[in-house]
Amino acid sequence: MLKIIDLKKLFYMKTNLKNYLPLLVLLFTISFSFGQSINYSLQDLVGVKGSGAENALEDRGYKHIKTKKSDNNFYTYWWKS
Repeated sequence: MLKIIDLKKLFYMKTNLKNYLPLLVLLFTISFSFGQSINYSLQDLVGVKGSGAENALEDRGYKHIKTKKSDNNFYTYWWKS
């Protein structure tokens, strides 16, 4: 059986979405920003070269996960265990 779409309901749904869209965008923005916080306990390692920084991370309980190369840069990923 073919259903007829109620235009009043359709208009109400679109209007409702327009009203809540800014709130949804704000909530998503806030939730993603919390994942990018600065770890102040590692600030003293900024600028430390190579093995010195690796040893300091291991001493603080971090575990090396992987290293990736991108163009001329290397990125290492560590996990606090």
